[in-house]
Amino acid sequence: MKDEAKSQLKKIVGDYDEKLAEAERVDAARRTALAAFPGRFVTLKKETIWPAIQEIADMLNERGHEASVGEQEGSSSTAGGVKSAAVWLRIVPKPFAHKSADQPDHHRDRILGQPQRTKGHRGVDQYDDRP
Repeated sequence: MKDEAKSQLKKIVGDYDEKLAEAERVDAARRTALAAFPGRFVTLKKETIWPAIQEIADMLNERGHEASVGEQEGSSSTAGGVKSAAVWLRIVPKPFAHKSADQPDHHRDRILGQPQRTKGHRGVDQYDDRP
């Protein structure tokens, strides 16, 4: 093989090896980030998200509404990591807040971020994301 052809082949193979190494570095960084996410989410939820939502709930409660904060713990996926977790704010508006249990009102509260299930055309379930 001529020296020029050998040189070109070495460059092509070298470039290919560099691309493979870069792809492995990117994949390793992604795996590390995915593994760290559950812990980072717990910290963020505890230090930032929960206190902010609780402050909103406290303000609403002071003004006569019924507001509460809750959470759904994360469920694990088969591939590892967290499949879903949620922090929610439940608000019962002031006009409905202190109704007795004898007067149920099924439309009085909304959970923010949770689509509401309704019957649509021909009785098929639909989801309404409107707050």
